[in-house]
Amino acid sequence: MASSGGDGGRGRPLAASEYGLHALVDRGHGLGRQLVNQFLKVIRAPLTAEEREYTDRYATPRIDVGTAPDGERLLRLSFAGAETLMGWDGTQDEASSLVAGVAGNAAISTSADYWLAEGWRTRTTFGGDEPQQ
Repeated sequence: MASSGGDGGRGRPLAASEYGLHALVDRGHGLGRQLVNQFLKVIRAPLTAEEREYTDRYATPRIDVGTAPDGERLLRLSFAGAETLMGWDGTQDEASSLVAGVAGNAAISTSADYWLAEGWRTRTTFGGDEPQQ
């Protein structure tokens, strides 16, 4: 699996531009849009209504494809300030599996972000559902 920490034999991490990454939706087929929709469905599924509303404030995820210097195909998913760069075999099935995994992890993170950032403010000290004044 490729990662942004590889040095490409140059003693430094490779920049994303060195992978020739470009948006999958620009490739002229529906895979990019399908993967974005899958990501949004998977990330939202386990969340509460409040967490979903919070998550919906983030920009749409971006999915890029490229090739590492060693010829390995890459898929990069960017969402809410986080990026995941993964080796990819170029198939729709693996892309779907990779996106589902990242979305599942993102659901955990965004749920925690919600409760740390603002969710705790909407509950009373006794755990009730009434907003605090």
